[in-house]
Amino acid sequence: MIAHRLIGVLLIAGMAIAGCAAVRPHVDSTAIPSNKGPYQLPDLVRYNYRWSAEPHIDLFSGPATAIRAYVESYYAATDAHSTKAGYPGFEKAIEHLVFEPFRERDINDRTNHNPQPIVGTSYGHILEMTTTDTGIIAIICEGNYSLMFTREDGSYGNLGTRVPNAIGVEITPGPDGAIYDTRPTEGPARAPQSDMFGGWTVTRHRLSIEDFSYHLACEYKFPDPPEDRPTRLSDVLTVPYPTLPPYPGWPEQPE
Repeated sequence: MIAHRLIGVLLIAGMAIAGCAAVRPHVDSTAIPSNKGPYQLPDLVRYNYRWSAEPHIDLFSGPATAIRAYVESYYAATDAHSTKAGYPGFEKAIEHLVFEPFRERDINDRTNHNPQPIVGTSYGHILEMTTTDTGIIAIICEGNYSLMFTREDGSYGNLGTRVPNAIGVEITPGPDGAIYDTRPTEGPARAPQSDMFGGWTVTRHRLSIEDFSYHLACEYKFPDPPEDRPTRLSDVLTVPYPTLPPYPGWPEQPE
């Protein structure tokens, strides 16, 4: 199974640096988080997110918080092949979600599911947030170059690529309207214990922006310069990239 985080890169492969797709070995079973009790990330999600934004964008605002919650939930759910693995409120927030282009496989399709642990640090940078008549459209830079999957022999393989990907996420107020409150939206926790979508629903997810200028704009939005990022997905390493603390992270207690 080709690593799902390569979707955006494959869509722009003709315009970017090419690499060999990382393939994870097949394993038949994994734990899916339960809806009962405190929320827990799937065991295979051992990486953390670190976010940043353009100076004019408030990373702690309600819309930006909903976008963070969605992106992190999307990958947790995709890694676990279960929408139940998303953060509290995720399944409600994506009831009307449309992918562009259409995903070939539903998130809940567990065919050839592979629960090999993923470690390292994933970076997200909010490049643009545009208010429309129906909601907000965000352009997000994805930096997955320091993510690694664990092989059965204990070694590590690159999951990401040095080439950044720009995605689009559109959010609109849900049936109850968006909530503009002052509740905490940051903390030391890796995942929230309550619904952080704030009444926003996710209606569209562009897996890779067609305008390549956005990808170029993302090139230097991450801590590590391009020349220090991995160049080959086929590399085998004995030591993984560091898993840095999450930022801004999430409140430890339900709000």
